[in-house]
Amino acid sequence: MQILIGILVGIAIGLIILGAKKSIKRNQGNASNPSTSGLNEAEISILKSVIRDEVTQAAQTAMQASTDGTEKFFSAKTETLEEQTKSLLSPTEKALKDLEQRVEKLTTSYDTHQGKVSRLTEEMMGMNTAANKMVQAMHSPVSRGKWGENSLRNIIETAGMLPYADFSEQTTGEVEGRILRPDVVINLPNQGSLAVDAKAPEFAEAYEKMIAAETVEEQQLLLADHIKSMRAHVKTLALKEYWNQFERSPEFVVMFVPLESMLSDALRADPTLVDDAMRSRVLIASPMNLLALLLAAHRGWQDFRVQEDAKKIGDLTKELYKRVGTLFDYVRKTGKGIQQSTTNYNNMIGALESRVLPTLRKLDDLNVVDGEIDNLEPIETSIRELSVPEQNPEIESK
Repeated sequence: MQILIGILVGIAIGLIILGAKKSIKRNQGNASNPSTSGLNEAEISILKSVIRDEVTQAAQTAMQASTDGTEKFFSAKTETLEEQTKSLLSPTEKALKDLEQRVEKLTTSYDTHQGKVSRLTEEMMGMNTAANKMVQAMHSPVSRGKWGENSLRNIIETAGMLPYADFSEQTTGEVEGRILRPDVVINLPNQGSLAVDAKAPEFAEAYEKMIAAETVEEQQLLLADHIKSMRAHVKTLALKEYWNQFERSPEFVVMFVPLESMLSDALRADPTLVDDAMRSRVLIASPMNLLALLLAAHRGWQDFRVQEDAKKIGDLTKELYKRVGTLFDYVRKTGKGIQQSTTNYNNMIGALESRVLPTLRKLDDLNVVDGEIDNLEPIETSIRELSVPEQNPEIESK
């Protein structure tokens, strides 16, 4: 750029000198004291002034042109650089926007999961509290019995048996002089009964000790005691023969185990426990198994109620059909009465026209009465017959 300015300035100086020489030749005849170069001092001064002015003007013009060119050059370069920068930054900008959206989603997800974690933490604390209460309740035989009964009641309510079945807690039965007391008697749809024992006696205490054991060997010994206690309770229930107390009762009694792990741990160590209990007519049921059994009974009650309702609807339909037939008889009799009334009305009009009106007209002719008597019109509309093919064989045959 500086070289270009120098060339422009040199050209401008050359043009100025050429113009100055022409000016000197025009004024040469008027010079009185020529110098050694052929110019006097006045001409030299004029020449210097002209050269200075021209050089200054040329330099300013050159600088202005250089400035304009530089501005255009840098403006073009700036636009090009901006376009290149945009093209380079566009993928980065898009990536930043995607990253921002992902961060927002992650923040929302974090907040949601944070709330869920808080709720789960509260639920776990509640479960721990309930578990501690359960452990404390299992220390007392009375508390263990109440715990089993309450668990059984909750399962019955969950199965929906309250609206569809009646159950009586602590129902007493008698077999061969022995007073027996099942915890719950479930009424079945076929007027049968199902006895359920919800007590958690010695085997619950043995299981509690097994859970509290610190060594594997001690756990194995206490687990064997737990299984032994369960088998002893099975024999006790079998001897009570609850199924003989109630009519249409299944020939087994339900032994309710109020804790899933209490039964599953025993079955892992002794898989024959349930089969041996069934041979003694005792069905060992955990909460999930008993819930499934009661849900089946609930469905049976639903079907039973549907069948009862269907029978009632059928009976009501027959009774309604019979009553509608009686109503049709009354409608037919009423139609016949209206038809007879119409006939009597028309006969009465005929009697008035043929018997009464002629006499009245004669009185009018004698000026005994004033005014005219309007004519009476007979009723010509016929009564519509009731079309009931079931009660009118002639219509049915057409």
